[in-house]
Amino acid sequence: MPERRRRRKDAVPAKALVARGMRHLGPPPAVAALEAIGDGWAALVGAVGAGSRPIGLSRTGTLTVACVSAAQAQRLSDEADTLVERLADERVRDLRAVVSSAPQPATADTPSDGDKPPKPTVRPRHRVAARQVAGGVEDPALKQLVERGAAASLAREDSPAKDRKDRGADQHG
Repeated sequence: MPERRRRRKDAVPAKALVARGMRHLGPPPAVAALEAIGDGWAALVGAVGAGSRPIGLSRTGTLTVACVSAAQAQRLSDEADTLVERLADERVRDLRAVVSSAPQPATADTPSDGDKPPKPTVRPRHRVAARQVAGGVEDPALKQLVERGAAASLAREDSPAKDRKDRGADQHG
């Protein structure tokens, strides 16, 4: 009887095997805990920690929180024991506040790029007035910069966003 040949399966990358196993296991416990803590973080810290966010949970139970400033990090560090108690999560034993240079996600309290007023349009009348402002400057490069700056400034003065801002100040002031 002829010997039966075994068919070799195609090689599967290790990354695919790990990913397949992770789908069955779910996220690591620290990731799941961090997501759960992050969901209620803003309510827990209130105004003192506005803009801060949990970014890590160590095996020893230290929750690392990214802060927007050193002053905020100091305030959260000062209140670490109270915050850990209020968190009421057995996995968290300590809090470490760090200053993060990474951009913070936009919240309801922080303006997004969509909230910025549109750039004012520089019109020919602004350029004419700007040339008059820069008339006494002899250096051509400097003269050009002064003209551009003056034209932009004059355009901002005429912009509808400026009018709305001034009307709001008149109503509140």
